[in-house]
Formats: sequence, structure tokens, C-alpha cells
Amino acid sequence: MAGRRRSDRALRGKLTSPGRPPVAWQEHRRRFWALVAEGLSSEDAAMEVG
Repeated sequence: MAGRRRSDRALRGKLTSPGRPPVAWQEHRRRFWALVAEGLSSEDAAMEVG
């Protein structure tokens, strides 16, 4: 990190990786698109899935 002082870097917390989305998130996505395919609007499907 050119131009940054070591003291500035020492105060910042460690940045963590967001990692892979949880499996539950993938299931929400599948459920959302299934509801849209059944005829629900995207807003209603989103409310249903949470």
C-alpha cells in the first residue's frame, strides 16, 4: 500500500471475505422463481420468500 502509513493500517480491522452465499440463500432464490413461474408478481414472490 504505497503512500499509506503503517499506523493508519494498524487501526483498520482485518477485512474478511464474504465467502460463498449460504445454501439457504440459493433455496430462497429457487423458491422465488418457482413462485414467479406460478404466476405471482415479483413483489409478491419476494414477500412470500422473505
